Amino acid sequence: MSYAILRTAKLKTMGNIGASLSHTYRTRDTKNADPNRANKNRFQHKTADDVLAGINARLPAKRRKDAVLAIEYLVASSPDHFTTEAQHMAYLKDAWEWLKDRHGSENVVSAAIHMDEKTPHLVAYVVPIDGAGKLNAKAFLGGRQVLSQMQTDFAKQVGQKHGLERGIERSTATHTSVKEWYGLLNQSMKPVEVPPAAVVPKVKKKRAMLADIVETPEEVAARLNRTIARITEPVMASAKLARQERKTATELRDQVADMQRRLQAAEDLARQVEAESKPLREVYEALTPAEQKNMVQQAKRNLKIRERCEKILSHAYDRVTGPVGRFVGRAKQALQAVKGRWWDADWAGLEKGFVAEERPQSGAYEALRTVLDHSPGQANVGKVERERLLHQAKSSDDLQETVRQRQHAAPQVESAASAAPAWPRPRTRG
Repeated sequence: MSYAILRTAKLKTMGNIGASLSHTYRTRDTKNADPNRANKNRFQHKTADDVLAGINARLPAKRRKDAVLAIEYLVASSPDHFTTEAQHMAYLKDAWEWLKDRHGSENVVSAAIHMDEKTPHLVAYVVPIDGAGKLNAKAFLGGRQVLSQMQTDFAKQVGQKHGLERGIERSTATHTSVKEWYGLLNQSMKPVEVPPAAVVPKVKKKRAMLADIVETPEEVAARLNRTIARITEPVMASAKLARQERKTATELRDQVADMQRRLQAAEDLARQVEAESKPLREVYEALTPAEQKNMVQQAKRNLKIRERCEKILSHAYDRVTGPVGRFVGRAKQALQAVKGRWWDADWAGLEKGFVAEERPQSGAYEALRTVLDHSPGQANVGKVERERLLHQAKSSDDLQETVRQRQHAAPQVESAASAAPAWPRPRTRG
């Protein structure tokens, strides 16, 4: 099993960028890089200074002090997957195009292809500018979900084309960083050799008149163990990588087996549904087109009713109070009384009783709106009809409020009239 490898590193300072570039451009000692193959390396820019200038040119004038200035991408593949240089180059060039699509070609400042190390790979430097023109590394690397989707997208668009697969999604295997990847794949594999002189006790202190003080057997053993641990460190690192590869392969086999079981269960369910639906399909096919249309429409209406009933019986309304809470309590009792057979419930009677009791407390408008929005019996009321009914209820509330205000004001008017002075009646001519 061979995998597409994509690793990232956040570079927050110019010092971080410079240190990375010194490795990329081989201006410092690079272990396990073969000088005889250095001429096969490919660089978009001639020098590290050119890359620094390109990054500076893309950086916004205003930015946070702790902002990520650049992202270092490393693209590689499982060792020994590709057998020719041309295959490596084709894969890495496609990765380069993928980076430009992801970040915008103007933000992918530079790239280099190293062919002088054990596993050829691409190193690219990207200024993480988002659509608003701001430095925003979080938009590209923020959170497990974003990183997982990035790995999936890369494997699908680049890796699959070259016979590479994605690592196991949501795997518990340790994710290696750019630095760790270099360490695991590029450490030398020298054989462990203990020279004869190493087992001879060393002199710890020379004395003129007495015998020298030398290491005890225990101290010799401790020294040799430290030496062997240092020598075998590259072997252990490679073993760690191998264990990760085996763990990944095991997880993949388990995932495939689980998917096969689920697929088999789905196929069995599909066959069962097909067998059960055959009589219904025969009845449906015997109907006229108009009857078929009516049946489909009725099925859609029933689905809306069922969805409201399921919501009422769930915990969705557990903390709801007021008119909605009171109505849902009634509706839940009604559904429980008919053991969930919503078509046997008297929704019209329930709605009428609720409105009659709720109207004095909350008003006709609020009572009716509660019924229209939450009653299974009103699940198929259209928008126009709903607005018409609510308008009528609002008018009714307004009328009652007007009557109430007049009734409240009537005694005051009467009292004022009785207290007003009597005007003299006009005289009549006689």
